[in-house]
Amino acid sequence: MKNKSFIRNTLIVILLLIPFFTPEYLINEIFRISNIFMYYKYIAAVIILVLYLWQGKISKYIIAILCYNITIIVATSLNSSANINAAINSAISLVSVCLLLELVMREDPKKAIKAMLIIFEVLIYLNFLTIILYPEGLYASKLYSNNWLLGYDNQHIITILPGIAVSLLYSSYDGNKLKIRTIILIIISTISVIVTFSATSVVAIALMLIFIIVRKKIFNNTKILNLKNYIITYLTLFFSIVIIRMQEIFRYLIVEVLHKSLTFTGRTLIWDRTLDFIKYKPLFGYGVENATVRAVKVGWDNATHAHNTILEILYKGGFIALFIYTYIITIVSKNLMKYKDKMASKIISFTIFTFFIMMIVEARDVVNFYIILLLGYNIERIVKDIQKNEG
Repeated sequence: MKNKSFIRNTLIVILLLIPFFTPEYLINEIFRISNIFMYYKYIAAVIILVLYLWQGKISKYIIAILCYNITIIVATSLNSSANINAAINSAISLVSVCLLLELVMREDPKKAIKAMLIIFEVLIYLNFLTIILYPEGLYASKLYSNNWLLGYDNQHIITILPGIAVSLLYSSYDGNKLKIRTIILIIISTISVIVTFSATSVVAIALMLIFIIVRKKIFNNTKILNLKNYIITYLTLFFSIVIIRMQEIFRYLIVEVLHKSLTFTGRTLIWDRTLDFIKYKPLFGYGVENATVRAVKVGWDNATHAHNTILEILYKGGFIALFIYTYIITIVSKNLMKYKDKMASKIISFTIFTFFIMMIVEARDVVNFYIILLLGYNIERIVKDIQKNEG
């Protein structure tokens, strides 16, 4: 089909992806460029949709993503104080990126990974440059002064984490040997996290560094380090910390190492307030609301989301959205477990686990996480493509 050769051009894939990864600085501070990128995004979304429909196939993953976003949009439309435009724009970004990457993955998995790597590298390096040039912050928002190209300090990891993962996957095509390109990315990413110092980001980068160092000696020689067990660990931590509040066990790590309170800088108060609201609308939730509306409801200026992914999903889309979200994780996990002995599967699985750890204290229901899930869903294509390249 004609679209096969079209999407195999890395530059075209990158150009179609760019508007969905507009840095926070451009969105919040340079309005003219922000508006240009908004129209750019809509045009790219239409092109991607046409290309995908032209192929005439739709995967379970894409169907689930569509259902999830429709649920959020419906929940938003039912709430008079919600932001329907924000819900629709968020859905367009998530669905479009997943459609395009899956389309490319079907024809050339390496090309999809390469395109994503280039985008993440550019964003990470440019963000690092703003950190060096403006150590006190590139700009000030209504809530924070320490914002850089990728936004507030704890937002950088949303790009850094998948950037490292995609770079490691790209190295898998070369016998899992770390390329200079990957090593440089890891070093710059680590320095960025340390300099800006967000506790959640430090934990995430530390986990990834441990994985990178011991991935061949330990992760290749054990069967217990797989996504199934990661999910069990995550759920155990979620119920222990968010619901039962057993964080006293981790007092030394939280207080002495990360210099945080046992309330996780007030997060326990936000969780309690969010749970109270969930009780009133457990089925559909409240949809996507403006940050100011959320903050007023919680009674805290900085509380613009639930600071926990499961609670945030329940708040926005109720148990219907959580059910679909769980289904997405399930089908991805099923595919990854089939290839749990392959390094590509280990990289994706551990990256998902690292996101899970962050999700305990942050709302990480973001496009970049679904990109990692998409890679996991398409693990069979990736593994076979790596084997073909090795052969």
